[in-house]
Amino acid sequence: MHIFEIYSSFLKSLPLWAVLLLCFLPTYTSWTKQGRFTIPFLILGGIFFATLEFLPYTFPVILGMHIFTYFFQHYHMPSAHYFQKYSLMTFFIWHPLYAVLAYLFYGIFKAMPTSWASYLGGQLGEFLGRVLKKPTKIALRNLQYALPEDADKHEEYVREMWNVFGRTVAETPHLKHLYRRRSKYITFKGTEYIDQLKGKPFCVFIAHYTSPSLPTFAFAERNMATGVMYRAPNNPLMDPMIKASFSDAVADITFLNKGPAGIRMAMKLLAQGKAVNITPDQYYGNGEKLSFFGKPAMTSTVLPKLAAHTGCPIIPIQVIRTKGLKHTIIYHKPFTVSGKDAAAQTKAAQKINDITEGWVREHPGQWLWAHTRWGKGI
Repeated sequence: MHIFEIYSSFLKSLPLWAVLLLCFLPTYTSWTKQGRFTIPFLILGGIFFATLEFLPYTFPVILGMHIFTYFFQHYHMPSAHYFQKYSLMTFFIWHPLYAVLAYLFYGIFKAMPTSWASYLGGQLGEFLGRVLKKPTKIALRNLQYALPEDADKHEEYVREMWNVFGRTVAETPHLKHLYRRRSKYITFKGTEYIDQLKGKPFCVFIAHYTSPSLPTFAFAERNMATGVMYRAPNNPLMDPMIKASFSDAVADITFLNKGPAGIRMAMKLLAQGKAVNITPDQYYGNGEKLSFFGKPAMTSTVLPKLAAHTGCPIIPIQVIRTKGLKHTIIYHKPFTVSGKDAAAQTKAAQKINDITEGWVREHPGQWLWAHTRWGKGI
């Protein structure tokens, strides 16, 4: 049998959805600028055309997909940029594989008693710290840059950071249990400050410091609706799991994607009398160069701008892991941005940096040192 006849028979044996998917691949590779794949897939598309049985399907699909590609590339829509980040191997193989592993570990941790999951997560976190050389190297470099006076304790801080990170991840499936047993595991301080804000719109700033999800317990306890500015994971398949874990403990929570759309949604929530949570302690390329640990650091001014334009107070919320599952959550005195001008917003952003620095200096091992807070050039 001629090779073309063999291939034609193979195509005819495929279900229609598989044929349509193969028709989409040339467009996907072109759209995401992976040109080395485009020609082979177009050749396959040409064979589809030669197989007349598929002609009614392939021609409109390929034509439609190329019009779709032109539209997104011409108008620079976010979706095109989003998919350009991923190779075919990552999108169709590695992301699903990592998601399966994540859901598997999520299920294992959820099946364990909370204390067991937390302990095992801490041990796995320390193991990852030894295996993942790059983030550990970044953490040590940041510590040397920001806290050179504690050089003899840097290794200890990094080990504690990984332990806390692992515990936080492993405790995520148990947020509902932690909320129900909060009187046992969590000590609240400064609750009078958040009680004063009930029924009013306000902004919250927290840090990537031990368990950043726990401050939402106060909102659930007081039946407050809240929005959380959220950077979605690089793997979109893991996004539903993370959101479901948070919503398990806090019913009325709105996730806001970082970017202009998320800021517009935050303004809308504040106008409705709700709270908005933001973690502004990471490197922000479009921010201002402000002081953090006495060093210049690109800092987000989104939170001060939101507070200035809405007139809402900002309340700092600090979480400290005291031992195992036990935490102390401190609600600090709220402050306001003194004006709508840029100078007032910059001053408020610097105050946020100073408060965060104070928290980190109290417990250096509980902050996430593994991100490039001062940029890659230090």
